[in-house]
Amino acid sequence: MLDTGEAIYDRKLSVEEVQARINRCYLPYYAQLQKLADRAVASHGSAWHINCHSMPSHAAPYATEFPGLEHPDFVVGDRDGTTCDKRFTDRVEGVLKEMGYDVWRNHPYKGVEIVRVVGQPQAGCHSLQLEVNRKLYMDEVGLTHTAGFARLRHDLNLLLDELLRFTRSMPSRVA
Repeated sequence: MLDTGEAIYDRKLSVEEVQARINRCYLPYYAQLQKLADRAVASHGSAWHINCHSMPSHAAPYATEFPGLEHPDFVVGDRDGTTCDKRFTDRVEGVLKEMGYDVWRNHPYKGVEIVRVVGQPQAGCHSLQLEVNRKLYMDEVGLTHTAGFARLRHDLNLLLDELLRFTRSMPSRVA
């Protein structure tokens, strides 16, 4: 089912079809993500992953537990502090707020499967979900860029520059 309540398929998938998709797509995908995260930590001592998403300005009827909720500019999700060093999450949130954006943490989006799998801070791998409100950069009906696109791109580049400085200042796990 889509966030709007529309069916994706014209019928229910069989157990065999679902299991085949899990085996063919889901398991290899997450195994590869884990391999890449492990490789980054082995090479650099830590890994800092941001899983970016685009959210509508208002929650759809079936999107969250809060249908119709007017979303902030950004939602920073670290699964209630379990997938990322709190200092990194604080820095992302702080920089965006300093830029004048409305930022919420872990509500209504905490981060889901990718963040859960990749985010293992005790092993030096940090993962954060960043939801970006579409109203900042696009016409949600016409699906075209608005004048806000240039500002958002500029601000996100500044955020990434700051996060690069921040992560380079963090102690490495490499002995």
